[in-house]
Amino acid sequence: MQGRRAEFLLKGNAEATWFLNSEGPPVYMQEYPGGAELWQILHSQFPKIQNVSPALLHLDYWSGNILWHEDEISAVIDWEEAAYGDPAVDVGYALMNITLMGLPDAAEEFLKVYESEMESPVRNLGFWELAAAVRPMTDPQDWRIDRSPGKDIFLNFVDESKKK
Repeated sequence: MQGRRAEFLLKGNAEATWFLNSEGPPVYMQEYPGGAELWQILHSQFPKIQNVSPALLHLDYWSGNILWHEDEISAVIDWEEAAYGDPAVDVGYALMNITLMGLPDAAEEFLKVYESEMESPVRNLGFWELAAAVRPMTDPQDWRIDRSPGKDIFLNFVDESKKK
């Protein structure tokens, strides 16, 4: 999907980093513990991420948008944000969601299988995990990261992503 074939799709990298369009951290990031620091990290690292071959992105890839039939994925639904960009955008978002559901082992297995199928490690993963972590900060109560245990799980996910 290059050139004219991808023109109708959103620019995935830009969509996943919408919060970097301001001169400083948005209010919701300033109000969440570590949010302002996270904005600084992402702002400084965005120009340094590795170039990768762009791919079709979902931008909301999580278990609620996946249909199953007999232990096989039969469909991925809700493509209203279809985009084109770094495939790690969707991987990072999926890993965050799986982790927030309290399934860290499933998150590890997801990444292991993904990398095995792609026959390479996911580049830029730490950056895109951190970028994904901004979305719950927009509504911590809805994402259940405003109190423990969700808050602890979320902050641990952010800390681990910073190490990648």
